[in-house]
Amino acid sequence: MIARRRLLVAFGAATLAGPFPSLAQPPPKIRRIGCLATRARSTPSNPELFEISFPQGMRELGYFEGRNLATEWRFAEGKY
Repeated sequence: MIARRRLLVAFGAATLAGPFPSLAQPPPKIRRIGCLATRARSTPSNPELFEISFPQGMRELGYFEGRNLATEWRFAEGKY
């Protein structure tokens, strides 16, 4: 009876451990992109097309801010 119980416990543990390693994948690598512009940051009343279209294009390529992409924006505000 004890040997049978040990066999059932071992079989159950092997069954439970089986699918988990295949599900355990490393987190996706976060790509970092730096954007430097000579102008000032856009405002809601004066949006800059690049600040809207760049993230949209990256999403179309499968990169999502906060999930697998980090974008750092810097603005020189006309100070060359």
